[in-house]
Amino acid sequence: MAGAHRITITITPESRDELQQVVNAIRNEFGRKQAIHVTAVQATGDAERADAAQARALAEIAAERARQDARWGEQNHPDGTGAPADETAAATARRTCEDNFRDGKGTWRDIFLEEVHEALAEADPVRLRAELVQAAAVAVNWIEAIDRRNGPGEKD
Repeated sequence: MAGAHRITITITPESRDELQQVVNAIRNEFGRKQAIHVTAVQATGDAERADAAQARALAEIAAERARQDARWGEQNHPDGTGAPADETAAATARRTCEDNFRDGKGTWRDIFLEEVHEALAEADPVRLRAELVQAAAVAVNWIEAIDRRNGPGEKD
């Protein structure tokens, strides 16, 4: 059995049913395979609704991680980062992102690629981790933006 996963979900009256479905799906699919602890916290107001959208995205990510652990077990691979070509790609992605936003054409893709390429360019584990956190935060933010436009995605 892989390590325990802890998930805290902030819910609003509007998101309660939807988030409960996510919680139930996590428990149903992985409850017997892994230790997964889900806590639902009631919230109200605009800030809490934003927190609920983020919590929904993070819950889906936690569920995907649980699926990965169930399928492949714990993964321990070399980082494979810090090559000169990665540093060049990071500089190019940074320039492209800055240029596109300066010209009013910036996209989530630009931001995400910049963060991913900056992570790939890092050989130092502490800085690599910090860059990966930034890339993950952009990915969650992008998911939230998609959900604001289209509503939460369909589950597999």
